Amino acid sequence: MLEFFRRYQRYLFIFVTIIIIVTFSLFGSYKTFGQGEGRKEIVVGHAIDGSKLKYFEIKQLSSLLGAENGQAGVIRNQFLKTGVADRMARAFFEPLKADWQSRLDRAKRCRFYVHPVAPFLNAQEIWNQMAPGTITELQAIQTMEAPTSDFFASWLRLYWLQEKCPGELVKRVLLYHQNQYQIPPDQHLFNEDFSLLGFQGIDGWFGHQFVDLAAQFILNGAIMAEEKGFCATKAEAEADLIKRFSSKEHRLDNVLRSIGVQKNEAVRLWQRVLVFSRYFETIGQAALQDDLAYRQFSDFAHETALIDVYELPKELRLKSVDDFLSFEIYKRLACASCDLLALPQTLLNANEVESKAPELVYAKYYLKCAQIDLKTIQSRLSLREVWSWQMEPLNWEMLKKTFPEINEQVGKNPFQILEKLDPLRRTAVDDWSRQKIVEAHPEWIEQELTEASVKDCEVLIFADGDIDGLSIGRVGDLQSLFDRAASGDLLALESLKAYREDSSIWRISEINLDSKQTVISFADAKTKGRIKTDSFLEEEYFIVRDQTPSLYQNESGDYKPFSEVKETLILQVFAPLFRAIDSIINEHGNSLAFYIQHRFDPLMRQALAGMQDRGELVAQSGLWPIEHSERTITRTSSEDWIMKQPFILKSNQWSDVYVPPEAEIIFFFVKERSVVSAPVLEQIQQGKQTIANDVQCLMADQLLELALKKQSIILPLVVEQEKNDDL
Repeated sequence: MLEFFRRYQRYLFIFVTIIIIVTFSLFGSYKTFGQGEGRKEIVVGHAIDGSKLKYFEIKQLSSLLGAENGQAGVIRNQFLKTGVADRMARAFFEPLKADWQSRLDRAKRCRFYVHPVAPFLNAQEIWNQMAPGTITELQAIQTMEAPTSDFFASWLRLYWLQEKCPGELVKRVLLYHQNQYQIPPDQHLFNEDFSLLGFQGIDGWFGHQFVDLAAQFILNGAIMAEEKGFCATKAEAEADLIKRFSSKEHRLDNVLRSIGVQKNEAVRLWQRVLVFSRYFETIGQAALQDDLAYRQFSDFAHETALIDVYELPKELRLKSVDDFLSFEIYKRLACASCDLLALPQTLLNANEVESKAPELVYAKYYLKCAQIDLKTIQSRLSLREVWSWQMEPLNWEMLKKTFPEINEQVGKNPFQILEKLDPLRRTAVDDWSRQKIVEAHPEWIEQELTEASVKDCEVLIFADGDIDGLSIGRVGDLQSLFDRAASGDLLALESLKAYREDSSIWRISEINLDSKQTVISFADAKTKGRIKTDSFLEEEYFIVRDQTPSLYQNESGDYKPFSEVKETLILQVFAPLFRAIDSIINEHGNSLAFYIQHRFDPLMRQALAGMQDRGELVAQSGLWPIEHSERTITRTSSEDWIMKQPFILKSNQWSDVYVPPEAEIIFFFVKERSVVSAPVLEQIQQGKQTIANDVQCLMADQLLELALKKQSIILPLVVEQEKNDDL
């Protein structure tokens, strides 16, 4: 047999080759001939010019439009982006309603992927991070009972949002986190489609009916365009098809074969699409727009002003009742006397302040400090070590003296006695035992202090006994030790090597006395909470309420609690100050909030008058001088006062005192105003696009009105005719 094949192999090869050629020639072209000649065309209606609308023509164009998934798609750019799609959806709401209902049902059934082992790894979180707003829009759609005329707008917003985070990206992020956290792999993660709601492409998101509607709109629009003189050649249509549908993965022929459209038919249909697109784009681009308004607005928005700003120091910007009280109390206790409305020039000496308010006077030390907690060492002791220590006779005697309930039990061994104790008492016994064990081993404490990190500290010790900078509750003899150690006392230095309070031990060294007696600044006093506003007011309450009891008594004649009369009390205690403010600003009977806001208004008015008359700030405080700075501002600056005055005033002109709610009281001098030209091309392009969209929507309205009048758009295409697709 093999000998036979060897002898006649040449003839066999020739025979097989002929058979293959004949087979491919006949059967390969059969489908082409069959489709071109055997299919029966079905007329579903007539276009706006009376020509026939053919079923297969509409379906083939729908297939071409639905196959476009790129950024340059016709439906995407000329229907969805411009607003034309929304008008079409509203005009044909009833025929499209079934499609919208199926999509609404699918949205309501939506369940996001959650990893079975690690629930924190889920698709919803990825959507929230990668495309914020997507889940919110989806949830809004899920609350709809049934599709309404507004459904399409919500659905379109969801479509644009989901484009920011494709399903493949969601999968990659989930896989990355699964590997990153070393979570057991989930096979569903490899196989599941993570596209939002599982929709792919235009026809998936908006349905075949909508694409059929767009196809008929294009066919009718092309007729209107041809009447206006627009045209497209076959070569142009074929080139555009290749550009749109060909890629590294797919050739045009393969794409057309997959959707069942012949190339010559696709080129003919795409000619209509090009004609429509050119007409559609041209009417949008033809909208004229003058750039003068944009340039005028740009000049207005980018106008700048060079100004000298005068404002209070940051700590005097009173934003609350507590800020106001803190300042007034500090002024009374720590500052030299001055007029009610003025700012003090100097502080009182430390001795005077200490006699009235020791909490405002401090001594400052710089030192190095390491801290340990004995409980840390105690926690390292095992339970066995603790029990062993407790069972020793001497230690057991100490326990019995310290804990009487142990001594009351007779005739039992120590272990049994301890086991029968209440759990809380047993814990107390064990803690005490651990403490004694550690105290018996000072070398453990020394080692812990040696290994502890050393920090540079600024320590303030106040005259009232408080300390700031070290977490020590009681000053005790600490200040005396600091003073002696700073002067080189060896005993003090040795005591500070292991200074103990409760279970904490500090090693303090290199002590330097910076200041012996100093009055704390107002800014530091506020930050460190040294001004006790409520304590001050409560003392005043006991004085003031006897002077005007009717203000502070209830119906039964008892004095009201301090918390109920606080605002009334402030208004009475500081009444002289508030009357002085009223006399300057010519208003009376204002609220406490008003007085706080305008506390320094008279002062700033005086400063402004001095600058206007003499060119200098008068009555400047040595403690809180008015701050001066030069700024270049624009109308787009965020401060509220900038919007109101600098661009109303002329150059070389002073403003009034501006008192905003935020208490940043200022006035300023306008040195120069100028206009900085800024490019407006981007704004012009945005404006042109908006106008173009409006013009295109207007054209769409006209075309839809004409098509509805002539019944030139048929939806849905008759189902019985679809069954004849193979005829």
